[in-house]
Amino acid sequence: MTELTRAQRMLGRGGGKRPLPGTPPKNKVGGFVTPLLLGLAIVFDVMKAFFATLLITGSLVVGIATVIALDSSSWTAWLPGLVKSAAGALASFATAGTIGLALEAFGIVVAMMIGFAGWFILIVLMASLQINFMHAGGKKFLTIFTGFLLSEVPILDMFPTFTPSMWLIVREEKRAYKKELEAYNEEQRIQEEEAQRNHEARIWQLREVEAFRYEQELAAGNDSGEEPESLAA
Repeated sequence: MTELTRAQRMLGRGGGKRPLPGTPPKNKVGGFVTPLLLGLAIVFDVMKAFFATLLITGSLVVGIATVIALDSSSWTAWLPGLVKSAAGALASFATAGTIGLALEAFGIVVAMMIGFAGWFILIVLMASLQINFMHAGGKKFLTIFTGFLLSEVPILDMFPTFTPSMWLIVREEKRAYKKELEAYNEEQRIQEEEAQRNHEARIWQLREVEAFRYEQELAAGNDSGEEPESLAA
C-alpha cells in the first residue's frame, strides 16, 4: 500500500466529520401548560376558600337563595335583601351552636379534602408533563411541600396556597429552561466552530494529498522521460 493510498484512506474516514448536534431543551411550561396549571390552581383555591369559610359563604348562599326566591327585580331591593338575608343566616348559624359547629367542621373537612385532591391532580399533571420536582431539597419540591401543608391547616387553608405555589414552580421551570437553552446554544456554537476548523483542516489535507500526488507523478515522469498527467492535461 503506497503512502498516497494510506493518506486517501485516512482522509476518507471523515477527519472533518461534523459532530451530531445535541437535543435542544424542551420548554415544559410553554403554550397552554402555564394557563392550565395556573387556572386549575385558581379553581382549587376558590373552592378551598369557599369551604374553609363555609359559615360565612354558606350564609351568603342562603341570602342569595332567599333573594332569588323573593324574585327581587331591582338592585335597590336586591342588595338590601341579600345583606339582610345573609346576616340573618349567619346569625342563625352562629347562635345555633351545634348546627354552626357542624357546618364549620364540615367545611374544614371538605377544604382539607380539596387541598389533598388538588395537589394530587397537579402533581400527576406535572409528572405527565415531565416537570422534575422530585429532587428533595429543591425549590420546586419545597414549594409543593409547603403549599400542601398550608392547604391542610385549618384557618390558614382559607388563604390561597395553590396559585402562589404553582406560580413559583412555573417561574422556576422557565428559569431552568432559559439556562438550558443558553447552554445548548453555547454547545452548538462550539460544535460549529469545531466543524469549521475540521473543514479547514480537511481542505489542507486535500491540498497536501494533491501535492504529494503531483510529486509522485513528476518523479515517475522523470524516471520514464514522460510528462506527468497533471501537466499533460
